[in-house]
Amino acid sequence: MTLIRFRVSVPALVALLALASAGGAAEPTKIPIRFTTPGKGQLSLGVYDDSGMLIRSLTYASGVGGGKQTLEWDGTTDLGLPARPGAYSARGVWFAEPLKASFKMKVGISGDPPYVLANGLGG
Repeated sequence: MTLIRFRVSVPALVALLALASAGGAAEPTKIPIRFTTPGKGQLSLGVYDDSGMLIRSLTYASGVGGGKQTLEWDGTTDLGLPARPGAYSARGVWFAEPLKASFKMKVGISGDPPYVLANGLGG
């Protein structure tokens, strides 16, 4: 599996976000987030504040083509609230191959264990 991590800068929108968070009549915000992927694959991308906290998830293992791309962020959090004024960055993970899930084991199942206990039970 090929995994590439990347970071892109998001333009600071202090005035616009301040107006929106103050209850002003700001127009819907569309903040372009530009990035380049090395080829066709899957992308997960989020917007983070300057302390490193995830503010908004933009994609979850979504299919993307290769090359220059743009996603738009509307300036809100994952809860749909206006983001606080400040500087933000976008971080993402790109996978060349589709992600796969595989079953490994069950957790928290009581009953007969698959191994023999000292008292002879189980197995």
